[in-house]
Amino acid sequence: MQLSKFGYYGDFFIYPVLIAALTLCAIFEITSLQFGEWLLFSLSGIAAWTIAKYFLHRTVFHKFPFIKQMHDAHHTTPKALVGSPT
Repeated sequence: MQLSKFGYYGDFFIYPVLIAALTLCAIFEITSLQFGEWLLFSLSGIAAWTIAKYFLHRTVFHKFPFIKQMHDAHHTTPKALVGSPT
């Protein structure tokens, strides 16, 4: 699926700002005793998302016909704004 520049690059700006804002809110709301727990859960979430994303990429993007076609188009022309909407 061909996306606009905003549609393609929007996630690279929207999500980091949202994550930073939520992180700041969380840090200002927790006590020093809760910080270690919060950090552990945050790092666990990052690790779980990384594993899930890798699994989805290796299975869904390379096996399901319609999605595989879009993913192959991305690999064929990597500079094209091929992707899926958020």
